[in-house]
Amino acid sequence: AYAAFGFAYILVLGFLVARLEDDSGFTTGQATTMFSIVGASTVFGGMTLGPLSDRIGRRITVTAAFMCFAACTLLVLTGRQPWVVIASIGIGLMFSGMPALIIAHIVDHTDVDTYGPAFSAATLAFGVTQMISPQVGGAIADAAGSFTWVFVLSASVSIGGAVCTTRLPPDDRRGA
Repeated sequence: AYAAFGFAYILVLGFLVARLEDDSGFTTGQATTMFSIVGASTVFGGMTLGPLSDRIGRRITVTAAFMCFAACTLLVLTGRQPWVVIASIGIGLMFSGMPALIIAHIVDHTDVDTYGPAFSAATLAFGVTQMISPQVGGAIADAAGSFTWVFVLSASVSIGGAVCTTRLPPDDRRGA
């Protein structure tokens, strides 16, 4: 799941401004404003999703967050307001909230002896996908002449991440 997140979010953050300028006709100022909205929204992701996951369970919350990220990624493809603003807010919230949820899930399901190896394995997978994602996205955009398929790939990988999270061990406190 963490690898899927690493791959998917880099595609969106790395190509958001280019997608909006080149494919949706946004001016540079409009496109960078949307990126700034993503950035401002990141302040609230962990603060919003963390307490929510405490109430309804980590697995449910991270699965929903993956689906929300996929939906927001697809909303960017509309190229229309207010959808792009809504998508930018959602992307920012999920960008900062999802790592906190994934790490909290690891903490909840490990002990002092298993946390280090579990977190290291998750972080390695996350790092590798962050490393290859921009090259894959760039190759797709170059081949297609558009960023549409880059965003479709991000949404698809996010949905795959959601499927992966449904198979995580349940939260012992809530059974969810």
